[in-house]
Amino acid sequence: ATMLSAAAIMCGLRELLLGDRSFDLHKTLSEPAAVLSLQGQHLPLTIELAGETQYQTNRLGVYMPTGRLINGKLCYAKPDNPDAMLWSCDDQWWVGYSSDAGEARGFCYLENGDGATPDVCAQDWLVYSGRGFVRSPQLRCVGDEKLNDIDAAVAGQVVRSSSALRKLVIHSLAVGEKALQLITDALDATSAPIAEFDISRLGQMGSLATASNRIAHLLRAACANITLTSIDMKEQRYYSMSTGTLFGIGGEALLAPLCALMQREGNSLRVLKLGGNGPWAAGLVAPLAEALVSETCVLKELDLSGSALSVTDATMLSAAAVSSSLCQLRIGARSFALRELLSESTAALLILGHRLPLVVELVGEAPYQTSKLGAYIPEGRLVNGKPCYKSIDPSKRIMLWYCPGM
Repeated sequence: ATMLSAAAIMCGLRELLLGDRSFDLHKTLSEPAAVLSLQGQHLPLTIELAGETQYQTNRLGVYMPTGRLINGKLCYAKPDNPDAMLWSCDDQWWVGYSSDAGEARGFCYLENGDGATPDVCAQDWLVYSGRGFVRSPQLRCVGDEKLNDIDAAVAGQVVRSSSALRKLVIHSLAVGEKALQLITDALDATSAPIAEFDISRLGQMGSLATASNRIAHLLRAACANITLTSIDMKEQRYYSMSTGTLFGIGGEALLAPLCALMQREGNSLRVLKLGGNGPWAAGLVAPLAEALVSETCVLKELDLSGSALSVTDATMLSAAAVSSSLCQLRIGARSFALRELLSESTAALLILGHRLPLVVELVGEAPYQTSKLGAYIPEGRLVNGKPCYKSIDPSKRIMLWYCPGM
């Protein structure tokens, strides 16, 4: 695949399809500010049932395709426990025993799950508590398609050969060791002025330590490019039974190339997004804080959301941030516009809760639908971007929601 794609580039081929993706070689290699985007676009290789729930926690984890259809849709099984399966039935997705596959029974199910795969369904999961099913709004299915080695070889050759490539996106994909190494080698060899590097929601098989080591090598290759203005590596994923987080013990190897780039004379790095990767190890922010206050640092936006920093580490990092070029800082749930707060004469720091009513009541007189009157309470999820409510009387099964234009 590498040999053929190299020849295709040399002979001026405009379009090449070897694996699952078609590459527009003419556009990627010759147009100014070219973009190479490898994003999930087919059926996911893996489905992960993730989030927080009080019950059935042993049902969480990664499910992989079994290769057969149940009720017209792919079914999935846990690689470490094939008896635990995920299937579709009557526009619902169920998690349960393999012996019940195809039936509307199990330990968890997704209401109105009419999507081709459960990861595209936005409805809440219901989980069996021992007495009945309870809603678990924090539970979600996340799917990742795999980037095959052939497409990675072609992409790698494009990266090596392009002199116009400005943006490289490898987003929402499960990537094997060989594919990731091909991309890493290409970044090592390229002279393209890549400005934006997006590997958010990149998924890997294997242990956390192995995944972390591969990402560290990928970052080292990418950060050798002084033209980088933005790096997004939010929500990295790995599929194994390993415990821990990416920026836990051993996270120094990931930060090293990033901090080195920030401290490099003439660097252009303005945006760095590392959020959504779980808690950080104590003291790990020290090299990042040091890089922020270096004279060469030009960073404007830093996202460490979900890092669960200790008060000591958060204080250290924010002290460095206010002394740096940083304009936007996000560590916890809120984003702070530092330059506005520190420099404007009318600056105001507001830390407010967004007011949402605990109960809304539909009241008044109407000749029809009087059964719909009464109190409604939040259901715990958004519909069309706004909270929806359910009747306080569960027997009514009535809801209140927003629809654009209505």
